[in-house]
Amino acid sequence: MPGAKAIAAQVRDEFLHAWHGYKYIAWGDDEYRPLSGKPSNFFLENHSFGLSIIEAMDTLYVMGLDDELESCLAWLRSRLDFDVDGDVQMFEAVIRMVAGLLTGYYATRERFLVEGARDLADRLLVCFTKSPTGAPYRYANLKTGAVREPHVVLAEIGSNVLEFGDLTRLTGQPKYVQASMKAYEAVIAKRSSLDLLGTTFDIEQGEFIDTDDVAPDEPVDSFYEYLWGGWQMLGLRQARDWYRMLTDAIVKYKVTRVQGNLWFKTVNYKTGEPTGDTTTSELAAFYAELVA
Repeated sequence: MPGAKAIAAQVRDEFLHAWHGYKYIAWGDDEYRPLSGKPSNFFLENHSFGLSIIEAMDTLYVMGLDDELESCLAWLRSRLDFDVDGDVQMFEAVIRMVAGLLTGYYATRERFLVEGARDLADRLLVCFTKSPTGAPYRYANLKTGAVREPHVVLAEIGSNVLEFGDLTRLTGQPKYVQASMKAYEAVIAKRSSLDLLGTTFDIEQGEFIDTDDVAPDEPVDSFYEYLWGGWQMLGLRQARDWYRMLTDAIVKYKVTRVQGNLWFKTVNYKTGEPTGDTTTSELAAFYAELVA
């Protein structure tokens, strides 16, 4: 293996290859398709938020690409705007755009990025505040405040406490982290007597609409990751206690071994009985870090 500096240089070169491809093909659009050579937008077909620009800022900073970072800031200063009449998926908007703007702020100390994150978060909060249980709707119209889709998987319900908690720290407004914790509470209150959770939650009825506990696999993966993050990053003891309770149940009822390797069965969250589903995805890989 080459040394650490050589590997780092290779990673930087690969990033620049992808970044220059984006700039050449799709600058200002959300993303680009390298095979077709065409730009595309992630959230709304006919509108770009500059998603790749928002998401790249912290990487550009870490890699010492200051000129590239300044070009991102210049674009965002003139075009960052969330007053858009369109339905946006709350989960993706939080983990990609609210998060990207906040990490961009930490990299640059440009205060307008925090204001942009707060503006977007305020437009997404309707997913939580219009819910009868506090668990969020899946989509919000950023202009009208209309919400839709009450059937939401755990990852989309519980993957916002880091961004919202950090926004609370930066703005002094508790409404963001409070919304996250209320969403967690709504779901965890419906755990089974085994302390296991289902996968998809009806946020209007306040009940799971399926019985499979697929943890730590998708589409519930980051629900658990964010609980631990809420403790590590924000010091939220309730998030830590919830994480430990749910982890104890996962380890008790779901652990199995395949050819000597640790595995987690899909089980019925009410009974703990295996369902026969033996699949998993790469999105479950994060769990090794957490249990370690």
